[in-house]
Amino acid sequence: MDGYRVNQELGNCLGRCDRIKTHDKFPGSAEWCRVLGTSYMRKTFLWFSLVGMAIAGILVQYAYYYNNHRDAPRLGDYAYLVICPPSILLMATESGSTSGQVLGISLVVILNGLLYGMVAMVFRRLLRLLT
Repeated sequence: MDGYRVNQELGNCLGRCDRIKTHDKFPGSAEWCRVLGTSYMRKTFLWFSLVGMAIAGILVQYAYYYNNHRDAPRLGDYAYLVICPPSILLMATESGSTSGQVLGISLVVILNGLLYGMVAMVFRRLLRLLT
């Protein structure tokens, strides 16, 4: 198949997922549509997780910067809790060792990435149910 025909089949697949009851593995089949949808779900989860991790990393870096530079503009505490809810765990690292702080920061960044990914998955499922 040439590239145009493959793209056309994938486009047709997305529109016919609910109407096709066969389970063969050819483009346009229900199985093919299911695999394609799963791939999009994984990409959505991955991208939103990366965005959540980047946001958490930037906020944590700014929090440590602000602790050393008191004249820097301060971001409100509630903004941290809304944008990065796992940042509440950073209170445990204030008096910890350097390795403990690195571990705590890593945990906050990973948890925020997972949280953003899960929120994206919920919204994607809701949009799928509504359409």
